[in-house]
Amino acid sequence: MIRAGSYLRARHAALWGVALIAVACAAPLAGCKNNSSSAATVEHRAGKPPVVVAQFAPDSLLDAGPLSSPAWQNAAWSPLIAPANTSRTTAPTKAAVLFDAATLYVAVISALPTAPDPAGPDAVSLFLDTKGDGRELLQVSADSAGTTRCAWIRSNVAIEPLDDGSPNLGYPLDVRPAYQLAGLNAQIRTGVFEGQPVWTLTLAVPVAGMPALMQVPPANDAHWKFNILRTYLADGAGQRAVMQSNLSPVYINAQTVSPYRMADLVFAP
Repeated sequence: MIRAGSYLRARHAALWGVALIAVACAAPLAGCKNNSSSAATVEHRAGKPPVVVAQFAPDSLLDAGPLSSPAWQNAAWSPLIAPANTSRTTAPTKAAVLFDAATLYVAVISALPTAPDPAGPDAVSLFLDTKGDGRELLQVSADSAGTTRCAWIRSNVAIEPLDDGSPNLGYPLDVRPAYQLAGLNAQIRTGVFEGQPVWTLTLAVPVAGMPALMQVPPANDAHWKFNILRTYLADGAGQRAVMQSNLSPVYINAQTVSPYRMADLVFAP
């Protein structure tokens, strides 16, 4: 068992600790002392997590780039926005989701940061809960350099927020940081989108490669939940800060202990 708070503080300096697994407290929650503060109230204003509809992909998207593929160009794109407890966020980022009978396809277009300059990897994490009960999460992360990692994150019960609405950063998690997701396909590309230099990520996540408990086929009666986070460190004003954006707003670096903040993923017939 790994306790989120102590483990994450120990990994504060490592960005992959921020982008993968150590996402509960890699950076201080501004004003979060004793979990009672103005930061905690932001969570209440974040609103209900969004509902995202994934369209069926009639053809394989393993080699389809989001800047050139008609399937991705016709998909519904969602912007990633600031976390629930800070207005500081990444350069513009947006994501789209498609699926077929055996695979979830995710594309992310990330504008390159300008100022402050990123210090270290620029990473995107996909969080999946295919049962929708908040107890089994899969985190697939890839950075702009092409490094891909996967973690299986488990809890005994569905985690709930504290009474003030802030995440329970001390909740013990069973984290398996080197899960081998068989058949995972991740492709990184660079290009220009709407006049801005960008890097893009396309993920093909096969259901058959997931842990047996999570192998729920994408279908219109499934109850998947998911979130997409972009994370990088930035140097500015003499200090290093975590910059993050979310599809569904969540406390910065707290998605592992906030499954209730994940978006609903609906599969179109």
